[in-house]
Amino acid sequence: MSPINREAMMKRLYICDTMVITGFILLMWAILALVLSQVIILLDGSMVKTIAMTSALTVGIFCTASLVAVLVHLKQKRRALYGEDVENLLLLKGMGREEETVTDPGKAEVLLEGEA
Repeated sequence: MSPINREAMMKRLYICDTMVITGFILLMWAILALVLSQVIILLDGSMVKTIAMTSALTVGIFCTASLVAVLVHLKQKRRALYGEDVENLLLLKGMGREEETVTDPGKAEVLLEGEA
């Protein structure tokens, strides 16, 4: 398989992971807003409501910051992280490094002996 196809596979994996993490961020904020709205209905004092809102915002901001840090890490280490995944996927499909077993008779003999 050509390096271009490997790059395309790595890019697809990266985009998929980015979409999943972005979805988690949006889902987390939606759940946090739903829970906060229900909690505020139950609370009486304005000071307690302020504390509940501050706590919810703090949790949301820190969770968002940690997920954005994961996105930055994935972007910076894309080749190292996804290169190994693509290589293992290709090996599982039987499309990786085939040319080595054909051109190297020693490896081909070892492979044949292992199958027998």
